[in-house]
Amino acid sequence: MPFGTFLGQHFSWRLTFGVVALIGALAAWSTWRWIPRLQDTQQDDLRTQLQALRNPQLWLILGVTMIGFGGMFAGFSYIAPLMTEVTGFQAGAVTPVLMLAGLGMVAGNLLGGRMADRAPRAALYVLLIALAVVLTLLALLAHTPLAAVALVFAFTTVAFALTNPLQLMIIRAAQGAETLAAATNQSAFNIANALGAFLGGLPIAAGYGYTSPVFVGAGLAAAGLLIALGIRGEATPAKAGVPRGAQGPSGD
Repeated sequence: MPFGTFLGQHFSWRLTFGVVALIGALAAWSTWRWIPRLQDTQQDDLRTQLQALRNPQLWLILGVTMIGFGGMFAGFSYIAPLMTEVTGFQAGAVTPVLMLAGLGMVAGNLLGGRMADRAPRAALYVLLIALAVVLTLLALLAHTPLAAVALVFAFTTVAFALTNPLQLMIIRAAQGAETLAAATNQSAFNIANALGAFLGGLPIAAGYGYTSPVFVGAGLAAAGLLIALGIRGEATPAKAGVPRGAQGPSGD
């Protein structure tokens, strides 16, 4: 993302798309070349797969993904103008800020994996609260450069830590149909992307400035927490007779 921003600022946004296409082709070839073929451990019957969608716990988790994680996109979609128009950085400083945000995403994946291994539902609650708090602080302290940069790192760390408990819980809720559930959750992340960016843009269009989408993100994280409170247990499967499949990172 920072490299794409750099290319767009100094050369052409079209070049950015070309580089992304090249990286995608390289990733596809690398996957074909080095990822081993794994034995399928779940049932292939379409009806069995679709039965997982009857589980209300699964829909609650998807709701948290779409709404709660939408808070991440509401804030991050407008992080560049926030840094330049509110914090006061020059356009060239956006790239290193985005690089720091990327490091936060890596740290968040590591942190979220450990938290999800121990207690995914508790991790979900803690991380949603933390996301709402960090986004609120970012909106309030965006005028202070040092605080803004530190909070951008904290923001992306907490946001991407959320992906681990969400993914683990969705797989546990759809035992026997893990592939469909995982794919559905990825669709929910894309909906969160579109919804968060759209809702975050509304107050900007209304003239409330570039801190307003960050407040929207905090509100979405809080709404995601309210949905998460309806999840019972550790997202148990809909039918007790469904065979156990892949369990996710914890392996228990």
